[in-house]
Amino acid sequence: ITIESPLYRGIFSTKGGTIKEWILKEHQDPAGEPVNLIRNNNSGNLGIAFLSLEGDSVKPADLDFIPENITPINGNYTISVDDQKKNFTLTADLGKERKIRKRYTFDPNSLTITMGIEFENCQELINNQKYSLIWGTGIRTSEANFDEAQKTPELSVERRIIQNNIEDDMRYSKSMALFGSGVEKFDIKNTPYREEELSSGDVHWITTKSKYFCATVIPKDNPGINVKFGGQSIPKEALLGRKNYVTVLTMDFSSPPPLFTDNFLVYLGPVDKRKFEELAKELGKDLKFKEVLDINSWIRGLSMLIYQIFLFLHSFIPNYGLVIIVFSILINFLLYPLTAKSYKSMKKMQEIQPLLTEIREKYKKEPQKFQQAQLKIYKEYKVNPVGGCLPMLFQMPIFFSIYPIFRSIELRGAPFIWWITDLSKPDTIATIPSILPLNNLMYGNQVNILVIIYAISLFIQQKIMMKDPKQKAMVYIMPIMLLLLLNRWYSGFILYWLFFNLLSIIQRYLVREKGEPNPKPAPEPLKVKLHSKKPSKKGKKK
Repeated sequence: ITIESPLYRGIFSTKGGTIKEWILKEHQDPAGEPVNLIRNNNSGNLGIAFLSLEGDSVKPADLDFIPENITPINGNYTISVDDQKKNFTLTADLGKERKIRKRYTFDPNSLTITMGIEFENCQELINNQKYSLIWGTGIRTSEANFDEAQKTPELSVERRIIQNNIEDDMRYSKSMALFGSGVEKFDIKNTPYREEELSSGDVHWITTKSKYFCATVIPKDNPGINVKFGGQSIPKEALLGRKNYVTVLTMDFSSPPPLFTDNFLVYLGPVDKRKFEELAKELGKDLKFKEVLDINSWIRGLSMLIYQIFLFLHSFIPNYGLVIIVFSILINFLLYPLTAKSYKSMKKMQEIQPLLTEIREKYKKEPQKFQQAQLKIYKEYKVNPVGGCLPMLFQMPIFFSIYPIFRSIELRGAPFIWWITDLSKPDTIATIPSILPLNNLMYGNQVNILVIIYAISLFIQQKIMMKDPKQKAMVYIMPIMLLLLLNRWYSGFILYWLFFNLLSIIQRYLVREKGEPNPKPAPEPLKVKLHSKKPSKKGKKK
C-alpha cells in the first residue's frame, strides 16, 4: 500500500500491517535521492507481538492483514493525501471471531501518523495482560548512499570519505524513551550486541534516531508499562558499518473490554525542535522532547538560546552563512568591552616586563620574595595578570554551546557561497590520495579552504599580539595544530570562528590606535621597596 503526500511517500505491507519505507521528499541524501528512513524491504516496524495463553509467541507481523476502505488499481493500493486527511484499515482474522485491526490516518501537512491498534475478542488469547509494539530497524543513515558506496573501491579516498560520513551519522544514533520522569538513552556504541530493559514506570514515548532524523512513537491514551532496547553494531568492514536498534514498547492489556483500542502518534521525520513543540502542543503536555536533540545538559540552555537566535535571524536573512556572520558580529560586539579591557591589560603587562625581568633576576634564589615583589608591582601599576583571559572565559561556553547547532536539521544541506554547499559538512574542494602520509594524521583526506584561511588569520593575530621573543615558536605552532585538528569540522563552525577572529584582529588594531603612541617607560627606581630591612644591631646578641 503506497501513501503519497507532498511531504512523504510511505509504503506499508499487508504482511503484519507494518511500514516498509518512509521517504522524505524535502530531504536528500548525498546522491540527490530523497531520504528513506527505513532500510529497504524491511517490515519489522510498527509490528505487534504477544504471548498466547498456551505460551506461544504470537507475531501478528507474520499474519496477512486485509485492507479496508481502499480499492486496488491494477492490483496495487495507492492513496493520495493531497488536500485532506486520509485513512485506511488493515484487519487480521485470528479465528473464533478474534480480530486485530490497525487503523492509519495521514495528514498532508504533517509527518505524523495517527495509528490505532484495535483488539476484538482477544481477552482470552493474550497472556500476561500485555502486548508489545516494535520498531525493529533503527534509522537508515541519511549521509551515504549505500548502493553507490558499494561500487567504490575499498581503499579509495571516496570510500574513506563515505565511511567518515557514516561514522559521523552513527555517532549520534541511539534509542531513547521518556520513562517515568526522565529520558533514558541507549547507545550500542561498538558492542556487537546488547540489550537493556526498563520497567516499573510509565513510558510516554520511544524514539530511535540518527544524527538528523528519528522515528518516534507516542501512546496517546494510555502510557506504556515497559520498554526494552536492543542493538547491534556492525563493523565498518561489513556494509561500511552501522548500528541496528530494536525498541520494544510494552502496553497494558489487563481486563480489556471485548473491543479494545490503543491510539498512538508516530512521527517520522527530522530531529526538529519546532516539530516536537507542535506534538507537545497537540498532546497538551511537556514530553521533554529537547532530549531528542541530544545536547549535553550543562550547555543545553545556552545552545537552545543560540538556536532560537539563529532561527530569528533566518526569518529575515535567507542565507544561513550570513546568519552565522551576523551572529559572529553580535558576539564580538557584546564581548568588545571585555576584549578592549584585556588588550589594555596585556599592553600594561608588556610595559612592566622590564621590571618583572629585573626582580626575577634579583630574587631568582628567593621565590617568596619574588612573588611579594611581583604582587607589589601589579598593585602599583594597576595590572591584572589574568585580565587578558577574560574574553576567553566568556567565549568558551559559546564555543561548546554553538557546536551542536551545526548538526541541526536547519543547517543540513544549507549552502553559503561558491564552494561552500553544505554548512553542516567540511567545505572540501579536493582530496589527498591515500598513499600520502598526511591522511594518516588528524588532517585526513580532504582539503578544506575555510580552515586554511582561519589558520592564516590566527597566524596574523598571533604575530600582532606576540611580543615576547621566547614565545615566537607559538606563532607557528598554534595555527598548524588547529589546521590539523579542525580540518574535519563543520564548515559553518569554522566560518563562525574565522569571522570572529578577523573581527578580533580589527578590534586589536583599534584599541592599539586609541592607546598611547609611545608607552611610558617603566619608572626607575621602583617606587615599591623590594628589599627587606636589615636587622637592627641593638637586637643582636653578643
